[in-house]
Amino acid sequence: MFRTLNTTIFAVVRNLPVAMLLLSGPAFGASESDPVTTDNWLNHPKTIAVRNIYKSVEDGISFQRFKVERRAFEYCEPHADVSRVINVRADGLARKYQYEGGSADSAIKVSHYYDDRGTLRFVFARAGAVNNTVVEYRIYFDEAGERFWHDYRLVAGPGYTFPSIWPEEWLIREPGAAFVAKNSCADKQ
Repeated sequence: MFRTLNTTIFAVVRNLPVAMLLLSGPAFGASESDPVTTDNWLNHPKTIAVRNIYKSVEDGISFQRFKVERRAFEYCEPHADVSRVINVRADGLARKYQYEGGSADSAIKVSHYYDDRGTLRFVFARAGAVNNTVVEYRIYFDEAGERFWHDYRLVAGPGYTFPSIWPEEWLIREPGAAFVAKNSCADKQ
């Protein structure tokens, strides 16, 4: 009897941190209608839905389910694209659009992810500067394409003139049009 009781107590104590974590705070058990907050954003159903879309798109790329088109440009002026990549389904719907650009003292790579209807759902951007600053942006969008969460991180360095909030006008909501749009710099041959 003592051995059984001792084993049971040990099992309860050993699993207590897990049980407390599962039962604690608003991050767990949030519903779709709950507001996204700093306490629950990581495990909020809206965030989980976006993560699933991201995984689906990246899996599609890994398994070559999408047609990949690329454009490369000569560098001719600051902040002009030097590359564009679009991943599209067989029906032409874009699932990922990526571009890179920069200037003499900074560079950025931006990836946009779209759901099965073509709605922008996630943006990941990584920017760097010559002073060794590196920043990352993660921007989450709901089913209507409305921004519901934004994460800005200074990964390294002293900081730079990168904005802390990603401007709306920098979002690519029409990836097909962005991919074919004229660039101020010449195409690489």
